[in-house]
Amino acid sequence: MKNQKKILLSFFAATVFIALIAFSKKSNIANTGLPLTDFWTVKGNNIYEAGKPIHAIGFNKWDLLQQILSDYFPEDFGEIWVSGEGKSAAENALRELNSLGFNVIRVFGSPYHNKQLTNAFFNEANRSTYFIAHDDMLKIAKKHNQKIIYTFGWHLKGFALRRGETFKQLIADKNSNSRKDFELYVTEVVSRYKDNTTIAMWEIANEGNLTADLGSNKEPGYTYQELAMFYSDIIDLIRDKVGDKNHPISSGDSNPRGCAFNLNANYQATKDWDNRKWIQDSFEQNKSMLKMLNQKTDVASIHFYGKHNFEPRTEKFSLTDLINMTSTLETEAIGKPLLIGEIGPKVLKNYGYKEPFSKQFIEDYCKLIVEHKVALTLFWSYQVDAKNPAHKGWDIRKDGGISKSDNEILTLLSNTQAKLKTIQ
Repeated sequence: MKNQKKILLSFFAATVFIALIAFSKKSNIANTGLPLTDFWTVKGNNIYEAGKPIHAIGFNKWDLLQQILSDYFPEDFGEIWVSGEGKSAAENALRELNSLGFNVIRVFGSPYHNKQLTNAFFNEANRSTYFIAHDDMLKIAKKHNQKIIYTFGWHLKGFALRRGETFKQLIADKNSNSRKDFELYVTEVVSRYKDNTTIAMWEIANEGNLTADLGSNKEPGYTYQELAMFYSDIIDLIRDKVGDKNHPISSGDSNPRGCAFNLNANYQATKDWDNRKWIQDSFEQNKSMLKMLNQKTDVASIHFYGKHNFEPRTEKFSLTDLINMTSTLETEAIGKPLLIGEIGPKVLKNYGYKEPFSKQFIEDYCKLIVEHKVALTLFWSYQVDAKNPAHKGWDIRKDGGISKSDNEILTLLSNTQAKLKTIQ
């Protein structure tokens, strides 16, 4: 009888222990305190999925939604993409990416051209069809294990142009028609997909920082300070008004211009848009501009294509510098996860991956990505299916495509991806 009691007690204790472990796994992953969820979550300078840190390479498949839209709006999108083949081409690309082990893509949301944006979205009779294309995109992405970083404003200025307003009005005037239009677009998209885990992250706009502090007295521009407030307003809209507490938010910015601080400081001192000073920033000055735009974002965004040359108006900071600007190891640094939302070879003659040194560029930066445990690095770009894509040399395709070196680059990136997956 005593032995039976011991056996029963041991069985009961083991059952309780297993149940506690199961409960612990459901509630959080050890050492993170984060919930077990398919939504990406941010803690410190890491992004997590299901409680595990993400360190991944992906691609800009920026035309994914646009090519699907060409099936539904052939008159508006058919000039650029082959209507009737959009969904099938999109699925081919995502199937390939999944087979290669790449599962994060960046996609531009709102159309670039005013005619496309007006007819597909702002014409209320067509809006439901516009979102059917979104549904198609998300179904295809989920089928092929892709997470999407969705950029609301591909051509942010287009929202102002279609209203006959200036870019500054959109950014700095909360009551402008273009601001209301952009907020409507964000609200409609987020309302529909705030519970969708295929969307990994929202981006507010594509490279809004590159036109900051570059106005003229004839058409005043917007400042870094006004752009930071714009980002803050949109994040509040997403979080508080639309109620999306799940998805991380990034700006979608490029790295700051090498003279961003001094351009801004000069305008603040003179209020003269035409008296521009291209003075190279110090590391700390440039970092302060990156920090200014990321007070409310969850993830810091940069785009990097290497040093063009050594003139003050161009980029002089290395990728290592920019990584350190966002690293918690740096004194008073931003302390955010880093999204390198676009990266590619140095620009000389715009040949992209066809340039002879491109492979060496990729090798060097893959080493840095692993060394610094960068959260997300998205190369520009994968299988652009436009009829006449600009900058063809930037398009990587499986089995060569435009560039004979594509397979070598994909192999290099796949090997780097494998190394990143071992990082805890």
